[in-house]
Amino acid sequence: SRPGLAHPESNSFESVNYPGYFLRHKDALVFAHQNDGSDLFRKDATFWSRPGLAHPESNSFESVNYPGWFIRHQDARLKMSNTAADGPELLRKDATFAVCQSLQHS
Repeated sequence: SRPGLAHPESNSFESVNYPGYFLRHKDALVFAHQNDGSDLFRKDATFWSRPGLAHPESNSFESVNYPGWFIRHQDARLKMSNTAADGPELLRKDATFAVCQSLQHS
C-alpha cells in the first residue's frame, strides 16, 4: 500500500505490474483501475486501515467515501460489504487481512 490518494493518513493499493492502476471500488466490487485523476477515483481508491474485524492484530480496510463499507473476499474476488463490523463471523473473517511486507523487485 501507499499513502492514500484522497487522504495521506489512509491507504491506496497500487499495482506493481501496472503502475498507475489502483484497487478501486465501484458498484460494490473491487477492481484494479487506471487512475483517471478525478476526485471520485481518488476517494474510491482510498481506504482507512482499521483493526481487523475478526482479529484486532490484523487489518480491515474501510472505504473513505463510504464509511462502514469494508473490502472483503468472497467467491475468489474482492468486494465491498457494509455489514462487516456487525455481520456474522464469516463476514468479519472475509474482511480481515494480514498485511505483509511488500516484495522487492530483483
